[in-house]
Order: sequence, then C-alpha cells, then structure tokens
Amino acid sequence: MKSIVCKDKRIIVARFDEGEDLLKSLTECAEENDIRSGYFTLIGGLREFRYSIYVEGSRKEFCKTTDNTFEVLPSGGNITMQEGKVLIHCHVMAASEDGVYGGHLMEGSIIYPFAEVFMQEIEPVIERRFDEGLNLWPIDPAPK
Repeated sequence: MKSIVCKDKRIIVARFDEGEDLLKSLTECAEENDIRSGYFTLIGGLREFRYSIYVEGSRKEFCKTTDNTFEVLPSGGNITMQEGKVLIHCHVMAASEDGVYGGHLMEGSIIYPFAEVFMQEIEPVIERRFDEGLNLWPIDPAPK
C-alpha cells in the first residue's frame, strides 16, 4: 500500500440539467472551478446510460436507454490531472425497471431530469501516469 496525506480545500455544489452529458458536465465543473484534484458524489437521473467495465485487461462498453428514467444511485469518483488536463474517473450505478447497471461512466450518458453533485477539492495535486497497463496514481509519500 502507498498513501499520502491530503488536505481538503473547497466544496462545490452543482446541479446539471436535462440534456447535458454527465461526464462532460463533471469535467467542465472541475475545470471552471480550477479543481485539479479532488473527489465527488452524485445522484440524479439519466435518459441514456453509457458505461464500461474492465474485463481481462480491456474495456467492454455498454449503452442502455429507457423511455423513463435511470435513477442514479449514490455514485462518485475522483478528479486528477493527466498530461496537463483534468481527468474525471467516475463509477456509476443506475437503476431502471429492467434492473441495475453499473461501471465506469462514459461520454454519452445523458442527464434526465437533473443531477446533483458535491465536489470536494483537495491538495496536493495528483497527476496520473500510465503504468502497468493502467493510468495510476503515482503515490510517492514524502520522507518522514
């Protein structure tokens, strides 16, 4: 295990509206508020749900649509930097009349009727690096 001590800074409260792309809205919210590292929780609804799961070294993508609403169950993720850009890593679970689905949030997940987010900024900034086939946190604790 590797760990570092981080410090909480600001909390941003946001509402995303019908028709917005959930992943893009999360990224824009972090960028507009200059959050370079942090974490968030979210609830809300989706009309279209795009997600992926990691299966044997590769990503398998899914798309679910409904005439009603997918209820986004309490979900969340983290905010880091990668190659100078904000990277949102979000895992989402959503329920419909047909069942519960979940995985890594993908672009194309369309909000309906809204989504509510609490976004917590932390420091120091965490920059992801490609290692062992994944984009990982290079946690190098400071000397004691």
